[in-house]
Amino acid sequence: MFAQNGVLDYEIVSHGKSAHSSMPNLGINAIDNLNYYLNQQKQYFDDLMKHDDKVLGKIVPVNSMITGGEQINSVPEYAKLTAKIRTTKLYDADKIISDLKALIDKINQLPNMNLEFKLLRKLSPVITNTNSKIINLVSKYTPEFFDQK
Repeated sequence: MFAQNGVLDYEIVSHGKSAHSSMPNLGINAIDNLNYYLNQQKQYFDDLMKHDDKVLGKIVPVNSMITGGEQINSVPEYAKLTAKIRTTKLYDADKIISDLKALIDKINQLPNMNLEFKLLRKLSPVITNTNSKIINLVSKYTPEFFDQK
């Protein structure tokens, strides 16, 4: 292996307003608003995944955790998505962050929307020259120790 995808870990937090489930019209459902965002985010990543980086391939987006709500009889005032994106040189973390923040700004213009982006971790993709000394050494000794090319 002479290349490694980058990493972008982030949270999307949805802020709503709590209300009793008997009067949901008095609240703002943070889970519903996060779900709206998720659908928009899916379209964004579906479009990005149509493109291949010549070395690293496609980006790999993963929604890994969703939390929200406090109890069954209330409109949730808080919901959070945690995601990991394996980035490429073609679509690096800075480009994706900028695009997601623009998407959130657009969504936040809608009534009762209050989303925020929180960066957790960002690592750049790495591509090593295939003729470098380290790659030649790894290529030479990997089959002996790991039973693979």
